[in-house]
Amino acid sequence: KNMRAWAVLLMILGQACAVAPPTLGFNFAVALQKNPLPVATAAAVVQKTGVRQLKLFDYNVTTLSVLQAAYTSSQNLQITVAVPNNEIALLANGTAHAASVASILKPFASILAFVAVGNEPLAPWYGGQYSANLGAAVSNMQSALASAGLSINVTVPFQMGILFTSYPPKAGAFQPAYIPIITPVLQSLANTNSSFMINIYPYFAWRDGNGAISLDYATGKSGITVDGNTYDSLFDAQYTAVRAAVDSLNFTSVPIVVGETGWPTAGHAGATVDNAKAYVNNLIKGVASSSRSVFIFEAFDEMRKDTTGANPTENHWGVYYENGSPKYEVAAFAPEVVTSHGSRFGTKGFFVLCALTVFAMW
Repeated sequence: KNMRAWAVLLMILGQACAVAPPTLGFNFAVALQKNPLPVATAAAVVQKTGVRQLKLFDYNVTTLSVLQAAYTSSQNLQITVAVPNNEIALLANGTAHAASVASILKPFASILAFVAVGNEPLAPWYGGQYSANLGAAVSNMQSALASAGLSINVTVPFQMGILFTSYPPKAGAFQPAYIPIITPVLQSLANTNSSFMINIYPYFAWRDGNGAISLDYATGKSGITVDGNTYDSLFDAQYTAVRAAVDSLNFTSVPIVVGETGWPTAGHAGATVDNAKAYVNNLIKGVASSSRSVFIFEAFDEMRKDTTGANPTENHWGVYYENGSPKYEVAAFAPEVVTSHGSRFGTKGFFVLCALTVFAMW
């Protein structure tokens, strides 16, 4: 009985002393905040969480410089930058713009993991305006990075709507109309050992599912079994569907990175702090056990995303409020622990506390 008690206590302590999985990242942006948090302050907040993967929506030199300064070299910061959608045509039209982007990024080569070409460029609200140029843009960006001597992967963050079938998950398949566009991109990714990036939002599937999807399943509190296959959460099932769709085009060796996923905390009856806390914490447990690469959307609220009220959840996806204060506890983040007596331990102190507690037990 004593050994069993020790084992349980050690397991609890292990969870309490958890750190962010190395494949976990944050989408990082403050540009659309009402009262923009200084980039250095925002960088300090995410640095303390232990998250070392960050994803940007541009390739701003000032932001890159500040982030680079916030992390030590031993922390192995890895950033995904993005060439915005409105530059896709420039990338596709010859090599000049791609070469310019590569030149701008060269001083930051040691901290860059991906250059994303656009963001959800095939989304229906863009009316297909980026479709014809996407393949050439990816190819030219890859060539420009290689010519500059940079070992940085290129990818494209797609939206979940490119799937035609997502249920059952093992039968996942792309929309037929998108296959001629996606296939050359996948070939480029395969040729350069890059990854397929897609944004997965169980929240929207749950919200628009007319009650067909339970909240517990959507937030990862419970799983289901389909055709003998068990899925721990809706995210797990959606990820499996994407994997099946990629595999169906014979790109089984191309890894998948989830560029965005999260849960809003306001703007809808199901958009609550408690639901977001459940979703993010359960997501991270799954990431840790599966080694999937996932970027949480997003680090901070941006209260100027929706100023009309048309999309009331848009301003509330942050794990942190605009001022950098946390909305809820994330078990894998341990920047500071507050005891029941109000004592505070910084990151180093927290891990010393964990180590001393385990040592004392023995």
